[in-house]
Amino acid sequence: MRHVIIGNGIAGITAAETIRLLDPTSSITLIAGETFPPYSRPMLGMLVEGAIDDRQMILKEELFYREFQIDAKIGHWVEELDVPNKVVRTSKGERIPFDRLLIATGANPVRLSVEGSELQNIFFLRNREDAVKISQAAKSAKAAVVIGGGLVGLKAAHALRKRGLKVTIVEKLSYLLPFIADGRGGELVQREAENMGIEVITSAQVSGFEGGPRISGVFLEGATTITCQIVVVAAGVRPALSFVDPNQVQVCNGLVVNEFLETSAEGIYAAGDVAEVMDLVRGENRLVPIWPEAASQGRVAGINMVGFRKAYEGAMARNVLRFEGIDLLSGGLIGPDNGMNLRIIEYEDRRAGSYRRFVLNGDRLVGVVMVNKIEQGGVVLSLIKRRAALKIPDRLLQSPYFNFSQLLPRLG
Repeated sequence: MRHVIIGNGIAGITAAETIRLLDPTSSITLIAGETFPPYSRPMLGMLVEGAIDDRQMILKEELFYREFQIDAKIGHWVEELDVPNKVVRTSKGERIPFDRLLIATGANPVRLSVEGSELQNIFFLRNREDAVKISQAAKSAKAAVVIGGGLVGLKAAHALRKRGLKVTIVEKLSYLLPFIADGRGGELVQREAENMGIEVITSAQVSGFEGGPRISGVFLEGATTITCQIVVVAAGVRPALSFVDPNQVQVCNGLVVNEFLETSAEGIYAAGDVAEVMDLVRGENRLVPIWPEAASQGRVAGINMVGFRKAYEGAMARNVLRFEGIDLLSGGLIGPDNGMNLRIIEYEDRRAGSYRRFVLNGDRLVGVVMVNKIEQGGVVLSLIKRRAALKIPDRLLQSPYFNFSQLLPRLG
């Protein structure tokens, strides 16, 4: 059996390990565009800040490929997937045949289509190379603009502020973290950002950049200009699928997979940021691009590629953020969702700086936002994932002293 894996992120390397442990003899070829060993992407902000060096991010040393008898095609990007003939063609002209293929190529950053976007020192923060370039540019810069107030944008802003730069976050929606927090949660994070000297501009659109050859300013709609020497664009991502022909493999927002993570093309699997998997809360296939789910999907895909049949249980969106002196945890549905009659229960202790938001569909917990005092967050996320019916008075959810773990024994 010839196994080929495209991508050496957490999904790809977990799949490779799983395949080798279950099948000691079949060939495994792993195709990786990045030449650096597999590393932890959640640590990129720390690399920009200078809190760690890049060797501290490494998950698997180069020896990993030899130990697991993996033929690693390092520095190769896949340019074509020939589904009928079961062959992939790389940027170095190699044609690699396969019996089973895993697509685990992650996602690419969304680029802004505005004037001046080709200027130097406009960066993304998606991989190690991006982080190194930002870190180098920061040595001679005084001010930076981060476009996008999501998780990646906040990490970039925090890192650059820690390096002593004047930092401005520009977010097009009305509050920070709009896809993982509600308005109040976003406001509390914004207040923390402002306390550390970061300027936050919400409900704002970037209309262009000025400079030459390097960036010197950002234009906002409404004639505002922000002077800077670095821009980090953190305006979202899209699955990296440029080599996939949608006439050969079904693509919606990402690769459509079944419960075994197999695509519409027999023998071709997908895991991580490229795969549309079952969302346990919404009950429909969606992209759930988070690190722990990518690892879990890599393992399940590897099991199925070997020939076993293991269903993937589905994913639940969840995030944990530590931003300076604030902790935020969220999961499931954060706010109104089409087709659901949701009920919101909130509690805030302004003196302690904590906030909770519970989202229920009937008596079933379907979402949570917690700011500070998040110690019980893991239990709450477990209740959401288990589709738990909370047959308790609302006042208990509002109590900062209620112990959620006592609900677990009732569920069995």
